[in-house]
Amino acid sequence: MKSPRKDRHQPSPHEKCQKIEQAIKAIEAGAIAIIAERHNQLAMDFLEADDMGEVLDWVAVFLEEIRAIGPIQCFVGQFAESCTEPGYRDIYLFPYHWYSHSFGERVYLKFGIKTVKGLDGRTHTYYYHLDCHEDKP
Repeated sequence: MKSPRKDRHQPSPHEKCQKIEQAIKAIEAGAIAIIAERHNQLAMDFLEADDMGEVLDWVAVFLEEIRAIGPIQCFVGQFAESCTEPGYRDIYLFPYHWYSHSFGERVYLKFGIKTVKGLDGRTHTYYYHLDCHEDKP
């Protein structure tokens, strides 16, 4: 059996669900990072948002939709892939797509989750935003 490439990871069904839960909690806590600024305008145009704050408000709504529909059903493909952006290559990106009843269109959302140990000795989980745009077949 061929082993998977090192730049991708096959998440379990539990992990696909867990990433949604972690993303929701991280956004609620304000633990957010933007991976690639060049994707921001695409997301703002798609969501008709004035800024990334509005985009992240939509992302919070979208994550709740994915949770309700089922993260396993919304996950795209079989693999999470390593981020190729400099400074973020240790993060796996998790892609989801679904029909958003709140937004009225098919949506594609890709993000990473990273848990780090802070200076206070506690672990902190961060949501790393990459893409949010129309899901095109």
